Amino acid sequence: MSFSVAPDDLDGFAHLLRRAGEDAEALHAHLRRYGEIPPASQGAALIFGGTHQDLVNALTSHALTLTRLLDAARTQVHSAATSYRTVDDAAAARLDAALPPATR
Repeated sequence: MSFSVAPDDLDGFAHLLRRAGEDAEALHAHLRRYGEIPPASQGAALIFGGTHQDLVNALTSHALTLTRLLDAARTQVHSAATSYRTVDDAAAARLDAALPPATR
């Protein structure tokens, strides 16, 4: 059994994570800019429970969390690609030999 990693593919995935993070950041900015509706304009929605602003606050918080998560994942995937480029096959073989075999 052999194991191989294509660092360029990891970089490609990191690029996708960066783009997704930018999209989440744009969503966050959009919600902050356009999400507010004055209570007087919310009408009957106030009678039935939570306000529009409660929903916008939750969505804004989740968008910010997603932005941070995607940025951290991008950083780690890029770091892994860099590491795989610098580790030689002999070092990888020694590491593989030190680990217990995987059971399937």
